[in-house]
Amino acid sequence: DSKESRLGLRYVPSTADIHSKGTTTLVMQGAPVDSATHRVVNLNGQYFIEKQTAGDYEYYRAAVEVKNHGKDNQEIIISSQASSPLQVEKENFVTGNSTIHLLPENKNVQVDYIDQLGVRHTDVMRADQYGDYVFHLHESGDGTAYKRATVVKDQQGNYYLKTIDRGEAELYLYYPIKAQGSINGNGSTHVNNNKTVITFREGPEVVRFRTPEDPLATLDRAIARVDAKRSLLGALDHRLDAVITQQTEHSTHLTAAKSRIEDADYALEVVNLTRAQILQQVSVTTLAQSNLSFQSVLALLR
Repeated sequence: DSKESRLGLRYVPSTADIHSKGTTTLVMQGAPVDSATHRVVNLNGQYFIEKQTAGDYEYYRAAVEVKNHGKDNQEIIISSQASSPLQVEKENFVTGNSTIHLLPENKNVQVDYIDQLGVRHTDVMRADQYGDYVFHLHESGDGTAYKRATVVKDQQGNYYLKTIDRGEAELYLYYPIKAQGSINGNGSTHVNNNKTVITFREGPEVVRFRTPEDPLATLDRAIARVDAKRSLLGALDHRLDAVITQQTEHSTHLTAAKSRIEDADYALEVVNLTRAQILQQVSVTTLAQSNLSFQSVLALLR
């Protein structure tokens, strides 16, 4: 109707198709449609069928019907009887927060780099020898670079661009990005190919961390701390092994006792019980007879 035709959806978030333990069917004007070009989206609790046509999208208001065909077997039918799509206002840009994973194998993320001279380097993310990411600037034919960079964080939670200039000697420089929070990167995502381009820029300020007066002594102290921690963890592991061994033996004894109880010969045990009762009665009778004989002797003496 006219109300639906005037409805403007400024943004319809893409959501996964409805999942069920059975089947899901999309129906438009009484006929099933291809799920490759149609999908279900949700906006504020209202379902719509999204139809892709020639790179554009159309939205039709839909209703959801659930049919149960026994346990763990449901049929969900999403149907739309609308003959014309809703009027949707297109948004060229949307803003918000996103999390980008810097992974060399992630082909949907492109990292551009602007050095301190303002020179832009495009698609600089590579994999290092350990499989982690690294930014390579001015690569040569053999794959080496005159400068490499990564994103690091100090103990206070401040983020830096750590650059390594490979000249006659390696020079480490740190450029602040953003303190106490997530990295404030300049990025955008192309909706057609879902590719995100994020740009890192070397700032005007350079942070030089203090170099230890005696680097070897610093390394020795660090190694000593690691060794002390390993000794502590080794002693804890030994105590845990002893407790596990003790508990295992206790469990073995309990299992053996339970087996003796459950595997006992009932008939044999009844015979042993009866014999024990007979012996007890005989003992009581014999003791009573001996006491009676003693009383008879005392009576004759009187």
